[in-house]
Amino acid sequence: MIISYRHSFTFLHCPKTAGSSINVALAPFLGPRDILLGAQREREKAAIKLNLRARWDAFRCRPDRIGSIVAANARRQRSVLSFQDRLYEPHFGQVTDHPFAEEVRRFDEAAWNRNLKFSFVRNPYARMASFYFYLTGRAGYPDMSFSQFVPRLIAGEGRLSKWQRLVSTWPIYTINDRVAVDFIGKFEQLPKDFAELCGLLDLPVQELPHAKAATQYDYRELYDEPTRALVERACEKEIDHFGYRFQTSETATHKTLPTLSIETSERKIMRKILIMGLPGSGKTTLAKALVPRLSAVHLNADEIRANINKDLSFSVPDRVEHARRMGWLADKIAASGSYVIADFVCPTPETREAFGDAAVIWVDRIREGRFADTNKLFVAPNHSDIRVTADGSPEYWAEQICGMLRPVFDPKRPTALFVGRYQPFHDGHKALIEEGIRRVGQACIAVRDTSQLDEKNPYGFEHVRSRIEEGLRHYLGRFTVVQIPNITGIYYGRDVGYVVERIDLNDELHAISATKIRKSVLLNGDPKGIPVSPNA
Repeated sequence: MIISYRHSFTFLHCPKTAGSSINVALAPFLGPRDILLGAQREREKAAIKLNLRARWDAFRCRPDRIGSIVAANARRQRSVLSFQDRLYEPHFGQVTDHPFAEEVRRFDEAAWNRNLKFSFVRNPYARMASFYFYLTGRAGYPDMSFSQFVPRLIAGEGRLSKWQRLVSTWPIYTINDRVAVDFIGKFEQLPKDFAELCGLLDLPVQELPHAKAATQYDYRELYDEPTRALVERACEKEIDHFGYRFQTSETATHKTLPTLSIETSERKIMRKILIMGLPGSGKTTLAKALVPRLSAVHLNADEIRANINKDLSFSVPDRVEHARRMGWLADKIAASGSYVIADFVCPTPETREAFGDAAVIWVDRIREGRFADTNKLFVAPNHSDIRVTADGSPEYWAEQICGMLRPVFDPKRPTALFVGRYQPFHDGHKALIEEGIRRVGQACIAVRDTSQLDEKNPYGFEHVRSRIEEGLRHYLGRFTVVQIPNITGIYYGRDVGYVVERIDLNDELHAISATKIRKSVLLNGDPKGIPVSPNA
């Protein structure tokens, strides 16, 4: 667990999700006041230097040990870290490196509100198996089988009692059953998600060390049906929320709800949406709730069959062809810039492949549909962007989907500020703002009110804003455009928590001239100006 005052982030550590490796990777960047709990052996092994906060906390816990606290070095620091951990037990419980989100919020609410908060999750079936090997391998823990370990851990028997509250990781990143962090990475795609996180924190991408030796195993071989049922009940919320399954490997591709995570700066806006599931599961009802929220075109399979695909039956080959045609039609609509929603059973991997790349919404609210042949044919998807369960109304799920497809700018997150006239907005501006988004996470683009002042300012605010929004459309939810007075000077006194910095781009981008663009527009008679390259 980390609370960084230097870099304004909070790491909430779910057990058995490579958190010790993350602690070790981020430790060298922490400031003297920052709090890092856990990974004691790993930090000592990596010779991570003790910061001032660790020594001060240890002294507050054990002032009688000041000599050993001062003398501790990077290779002999575990006693200092154990003293520090003990100091935080009243705040975070016996296992201080895995506190709940509400506990961390109460500890320092100002830092909680200011910091970017993140966590990493893992398939609960695999995580429980890793927990088993970790705890039963420790001195003093009884030797037992996995089927004995799980019920004892859930019941909190004996020495397992201190770990009982960590059976489910749900409270670590939620408050009142609502996700309370800004980014959730997946253990199953750890290198990719951690690299993305480093960008959001404006830190150089780190190679994660293997902080703990991993036991090689196939977790499925450990489970019997009663043990699997116990884990499913204990971890029900995280299983439902992230769409985890008892599956063949830990290479799951299920995504978090995007309201839970900050997307990469290269995020592709997905306008093509597939709502799939068994007949009678509520696909069309959900689609109708979503259509007005996105101003989307709705392709209903029954209507398409009745009017376009009359020649197709419900045979397996014809279902694939039906999906291909639906996908082709949806692609054409999405290419025009509109959202398009196709709702149909799409029962097999072959039909989903034929439909093509899309945001996949799996309506998983019933166990069987009204057609026996379709029930027999249906194969649950290995991947879905959102899995719609029986909990929650169609309106609730429509809002969740809308939040994924159209993320909203969060004014409380760290933000880069860019001030300019943008007469017109061009690729140099675009590259500059992209770099700011990469460094900080999001940007506020402040447009000076200079419209019609002279020949250098021919464009009004709405025109400028529309060009900026078009040029940065791949960063949906990561920027906002506001109009400000004609600012001609920026002044500040003492350091008040932000930096003023020049970003240097390459010579080609620096050479772009708004003056030359305006002259070209006048010569060519094009009131819209030259287009901003969407891929620059």
